[in-house]
Amino acid sequence: MYIGALAVGADLCSALLALNLINKSKIKIVPIFKDLHAEFIKRAEGDVHFVCNEGEKINQMINAVLKEKIRVNESIDVIAYVPSKLGENPVAKFSLTLSIKAY
Repeated sequence: MYIGALAVGADLCSALLALNLINKSKIKIVPIFKDLHAEFIKRAEGDVHFVCNEGEKINQMINAVLKEKIRVNESIDVIAYVPSKLGENPVAKFSLTLSIKAY
């Protein structure tokens, strides 16, 4: 349950960012996640905050899809924190492969 809950948080964090940027492109692009790698560093004993700073990478992916009309795959990083207990020390790190293609 613990691993699943954190994986869902990482998925949602990166997916919401990707979907927001895709919707701004006004082109029908279908995103999927092809895989997930996780590193659990410390026990998350509090409210977990998920951070994904990959907006520029996702924008570059969208531009490549629109320009080249090919499927693009890139690794998207998400870091999980429990600020109330550990400050800026991560409790987990995730890497999800985002795959997008225009239709």
